[in-house]
Amino acid sequence: MVLPDLFDHVGGIARISRATVLACHQHAERRGYRLTVHALRDTGHEHDETYLPAPSRYRAYNGSRARLAAAVLASAHAPGHAATIFGHVNLATLGLLFPPRLAWPPRSRYAVILHGIEVWSPLPRARRAALRFADALWPISHFTGDRATTLHGVERARLRIIPNCLDPSFTLADDDAAARRDTPPYFLAVTRLEPNTPKGVDHTIAAFAQAAPDLPEGTRLVIAGAGDDHARLARLANVLGVGEQVELAGRVSAQRLDALFRGCLAFVLPSANEGFGLVFVEAMSQARPVIAAGSGGTTEVVVHGKTGVLVDYGDVVAIAREMTALASNPDRATQLGAAGLARVRRRFTFERYAGDIAGALDHLVPGSL
Repeated sequence: MVLPDLFDHVGGIARISRATVLACHQHAERRGYRLTVHALRDTGHEHDETYLPAPSRYRAYNGSRARLAAAVLASAHAPGHAATIFGHVNLATLGLLFPPRLAWPPRSRYAVILHGIEVWSPLPRARRAALRFADALWPISHFTGDRATTLHGVERARLRIIPNCLDPSFTLADDDAAARRDTPPYFLAVTRLEPNTPKGVDHTIAAFAQAAPDLPEGTRLVIAGAGDDHARLARLANVLGVGEQVELAGRVSAQRLDALFRGCLAFVLPSANEGFGLVFVEAMSQARPVIAAGSGGTTEVVVHGKTGVLVDYGDVVAIAREMTALASNPDRATQLGAAGLARVRRRFTFERYAGDIAGALDHLVPGSL
């Protein structure tokens, strides 16, 4: 398995990659083969055996594409190598250098995981070819799968939709959690604060400022996440007169993040270009209603009017209206939160995901694993 990063990073792709690695490891043990994971940007110092125990192997390259390529190609040419899973299209061009199908031993097969925005636009020729020659493509949403077929000419028969899942370390809330929330109430956003990304954090702050006069006394907006856009967002909150009510918490510990999810009134992240929206699953797993933008793969996670509310990207008035509505109707927030938790239990558990991965691996190399 070949990944951009695994243990040294905190982004959404790294988080779901850890679940993918664990699912592959479990399947490898059942089938009696050995899994090797190559992580391009990892340093090798943060190996977490919770996700990748022995006898599976872990290789980190500290950003060296040359060393990664040499190792992956050597593996692909080795007798007995069954398949390679590329965790990002940017790495999949190595598959074009695998031995030809009619060589001996025959060319090892490869699949590519499609996360979202990286395949929503035209690609350089080599990456496009890597998708078209792949034996299987594993999009995380139907939206991304449709974009791949339309833009890059891949065969729909090669698609196997595998929605993301909750990290196995997450503990699902209990049945009574939807009715519990901290007082005074607060709205929560969790994301990296990077400039020029359509995460909608500035829209959330502006909406909170509009809604503030109609919210219960002491209501806050908590934004967890670090990045270079922190200072600009803090200035925006001050200019809009809510600097004291908006907490830019920076990067928080896992323990505090869990507490923030459990205590918030609602989770608000009206972002565009989400390939899936794993953070929405995390919020729903704690029985929190979600306010999100109805674009990309988000619509396959958040069900409008049932587990949360979907608005148009950039519609500050609509975000403010939904904040006010949830704050003024706690029973509605409880209903949405409970439905979100039930949806996670049905569709987004690690156990479901591991079963999907196992089926995809057996389909990729039937009879060989």
